[in-house]
Parts: sequence; C-alpha cells; structure tokens
Amino acid sequence: MALVALAVGAGGGWALAARDVPEKDGPERTGFATPAPIRAAHPEFPVRIYQDDPDDPALEPGIPLDAGVRLTAQDAQGRPSRYSLSLDVPKGWTQSSSAPAEWRFTRPGNDINAFGMRVKIVVTDEDSVARAIANREAAWRSADVQPENTVDSVNFTQEDSFGFRVDYVEDGYKRVAFERWIPANDGTTAFATVAVFGRERDVAGMEDLINLVYASMTPIERPAGN
Repeated sequence: MALVALAVGAGGGWALAARDVPEKDGPERTGFATPAPIRAAHPEFPVRIYQDDPDDPALEPGIPLDAGVRLTAQDAQGRPSRYSLSLDVPKGWTQSSSAPAEWRFTRPGNDINAFGMRVKIVVTDEDSVARAIANREAAWRSADVQPENTVDSVNFTQEDSFGFRVDYVEDGYKRVAFERWIPANDGTTAFATVAVFGRERDVAGMEDLINLVYASMTPIERPAGN
C-alpha cells in the first residue's frame, strides 16, 4: 500500500512530499523516496502589494532656489506674530498654508504622492530641539499603531541631534521623509522645522534640498511688545 507523508518546510511556503517505493527484492518491504521540495498551494505569509509610485520625474539635486524668503507665523487673532523665518525655497514651487505657522511647497502639476516640502514655526511650543524631535518620533510611532490611521511600517534612520530620516507606508505608497529642527536664538528652544518628503527615487534630491534649505534657515524674533 502506498503511503504519503507531508511536512511543512521550515522556510515557510514550502512542503516536503515523500512517497514509499517497494524495493525489488521483496513485496513485503517498503522504503521512501528521496524528499523533494514542492511549492505549497497557500504561502505561509501573505505578500504585501504596494501602490505604484506616481511617474512624475524624480527630484534631482541642485534645483534652483529663491533666497531669503520670509515666512511669518500668525497669532491667535490672525495677525502677524513676533516670529518669522528666513530661508531659501524651491524656485517656482507652489506655496500654500493650512495653519497659522505652517507652509507647504510643491512642484506645480505633480501628483500628491510625488514629493514636496513642509516648513513650520514651532517656537511657541517652548520645547528644546531634543524634546521636539522626541515628540515628533512619538507621533510617528503612534500613527503606526493606530488602526484608524493610514500610516504604517514606520522606520527611523540617520538620526542625529537635528533630526532624522523616516521610511513609512501611507495609503499603500512607500514613502520617505527627512525632518530637521533649528533652535531659536537662545540656542536651546526649538524654533522651526523643515521636512522634505517623497519617493525612494527622490532621495538624492531630497537630501540635497533639505541640506540647502536647512543651512539657509534663520530665526527672526521681534522683542515682546513690539
């Protein structure tokens, strides 16, 4: 009688099959053939499918910049506050703002999941640079574990005393962001942050852009009461 033995391979997704073959010198003796791997009908681990990146041209190093652009945060009454920031921004990019102290820069015509830059004045939070970075990383990790959010697979690299690189998935798209903070004139309090985000193909241009913009950022603070 033929016997069949099945075992799940330790590598996952593979099974071993062995079938007995009667030896020629006697009908009562049986043996097993040499096991051979076959592909399992159902993989042990599901394969994740990602969204295709937008096909907009990659962000290249060395893009032209407009120098010394001044951004001013608004106070609670919607008036210009004491806090401004001077920095270089990509020439020809669209500037928009959805918060009193936050600005977004994108290349006109690009898909929303291509690349862009975000700048925010945070001095009113009165956090040190180290605390601001820690709080931001905590927010990323929290987004990763909240089921109602669309961000997951968060991974930090290139971490230093000024910021980090974070790789993540959002709405099924694989994404990369670089974030950095500058201190206020007191040298301790976090004043502003800049983030450049995009696809893996944009990384070289993203690193070049954030290095140039970060080096150009200058905090401006009017004295209280003026």
